[in-house]
Amino acid sequence: MITRKFLHKETVLNIKVDIDIIDELIEEVLFQRKQLEHYIQKNPYFYCSYEPVEVEKNAPGIVKRMAEAGKLCGVGPMAAVAGTISELCARRGIELGAVKILIENGGDICCCGSEFIIKIFSGDAGISNKIGFKVKPGEILGICTSSQTVGHSVSFGESDAVVAISKNTSVADAAATAVGNAVKGEVAESVQKGIELAKKLPVEGVMIIRGEYIGTYGKLPEIVEIE
Repeated sequence: MITRKFLHKETVLNIKVDIDIIDELIEEVLFQRKQLEHYIQKNPYFYCSYEPVEVEKNAPGIVKRMAEAGKLCGVGPMAAVAGTISELCARRGIELGAVKILIENGGDICCCGSEFIIKIFSGDAGISNKIGFKVKPGEILGICTSSQTVGHSVSFGESDAVVAISKNTSVADAAATAVGNAVKGEVAESVQKGIELAKKLPVEGVMIIRGEYIGTYGKLPEIVEIE
């Protein structure tokens, strides 16, 4: 697998792919970012809203994907930005002939075609970096993480990590944010609140980590110990 790290403004991209198309994938990321930035210049509410936003039928594809994910999960469209860029980049790779590909954008992952071990980082939680998901070869899968204690993304909850799984990476990203926002208050009860919300969202599964508490819902990849 060919690997490359690419940084551009807020985008921190890690690429793994089985053919040499790194330059083309970077071009795709820059193109999608430009589309989004131009839209936000004309529609600043899209950028700052924490609620779902309606967009025009002729809006750029990246904008429509983000808006739809936000609508499905009850959050603002920017909650889906990293996952959306990951999936659009991965899909471009597949169009160019890649069979095995993983795109990670600030902790939000889209992968396809190979077995990958995805380590779960949850800050100061005792289980951080000790478990992960074994993703089997198959169709595109989104694995996205939200945290109040780790990273720069906005979360109104108190989780160390919420990981959402979906075949739509935009939805996985938005769902991780939505569930993360619900995890607040008394620890055990807050994890259960997050699980109850996850049941209402269009995701394959969710894992919530807060301190020593872990909650899971739905169909998750195999959970493995990390050496």
